[in-house]
Amino acid sequence: MRVKRGKTIKNAFLDTNVLWVIVSFVLGVGALVFHFTAELTGWYDVTNVDVYTHFFSATALIALLLNLNLSRIRLVYWVTPIVLAFSIGLIWEVAEEAAELAGFFPWIQNEFLNAIQDLFMDTLGGIVAIFLNERVVRRWEEYVSVPKQIYGLLKAKAQQKGVDFEDFVAELLNAQLKEGESKKEE
Repeated sequence: MRVKRGKTIKNAFLDTNVLWVIVSFVLGVGALVFHFTAELTGWYDVTNVDVYTHFFSATALIALLLNLNLSRIRLVYWVTPIVLAFSIGLIWEVAEEAAELAGFFPWIQNEFLNAIQDLFMDTLGGIVAIFLNERVVRRWEEYVSVPKQIYGLLKAKAQQKGVDFEDFVAELLNAQLKEGESKKEE
């Protein structure tokens, strides 16, 4: 059985579509690869890559959470992921600071400005995830319904004229091509 990428998955727990599940999974794997690459190459020691990993991690985490049936109420749908992204980032920063103070990870140098940047990037990542989700899940029906409507109109027109549907569409396309060629000649 072939699953359409726009197939909606809606129940008490999930409110998503297959394409968004794939997108959120790819984002999650991408964020993990980015983290491990930064760790293995030593980027954390010589660059400010920490800020970017916060962005990608927040985007991926919120993307995964947006598969859940949060709400169709616009305010809840937009505010919840942003608050979650900020809150998870804040918990992470507090844990980093506590680990540094306890001496667990002596190489961590958590500064106030860096923490503010990280929280900003976490929140921005959450907002980006919402925009991506809006385009892939919430607007999917609009993208799919227009071609279906056009198909239905063309089929009805062909039936009105009493001609075969494929011949009718081919005739329309040929007429459009001829019209386009005549405009180029002018």
